[in-house]
Amino acid sequence: MIQEKPTEITLFNSHKQLVDIIDTNHPLVVLANSINWEAIEQEFLDAYPSKTGHPNKSIRLMVGLHYLRYMFNLSDESIVWSYIENPYYQYFCGEKVFQHAFPIDRNSMSCFRERLKKKKLYKLLQGTIKSGFKTKVLKTKSIECAVIDSTVQEKNIAYPTDAKLYYKGIVKLSKLAKRLAIKQRQSYLRAGKRLLIKYSR
Repeated sequence: MIQEKPTEITLFNSHKQLVDIIDTNHPLVVLANSINWEAIEQEFLDAYPSKTGHPNKSIRLMVGLHYLRYMFNLSDESIVWSYIENPYYQYFCGEKVFQHAFPIDRNSMSCFRERLKKKKLYKLLQGTIKSGFKTKVLKTKSIECAVIDSTVQEKNIAYPTDAKLYYKGIVKLSKLAKRLAIKQRQSYLRAGKRLLIKYSR
């Protein structure tokens, strides 16, 4: 009697559920199961309408991608690429089976943030805190006092270059000439700004 070979469970069996091919004790799986996604979807529903054009992507997907983006310090483009390669990312964003296509265009990430605005984005932080209490990672004493150390934050430093300093000098001289009522044949403000943009490219 010939015994049939058991079917292997791989990522390429599209009919297989993600829960069958991932470790359910993985931190992202535990975190995903602890977040109240229904409450988040209801909270963001009014700020994320779909009345005309192509239907919106699910709120769970968009919020999940933003959680992962900030959790692993990735760019909008990097998180979209990583999503395709990581089944745990897909499970966290609510997928049931492994996906082989990009879920969204990277520009959709910034559009989503603009539509939600700051007040709505604070709800994401509240969701992580509630999840921390639910999984017993956080205790009440842990949030009684917050120590903010700005020295470890990334700074948006624009180092001075010759071109920037020249243009800055043009702007100051133009203001000085205007204050002293000195008539200029050409201020070079527009031309200087245009050349500075070309230089930065």
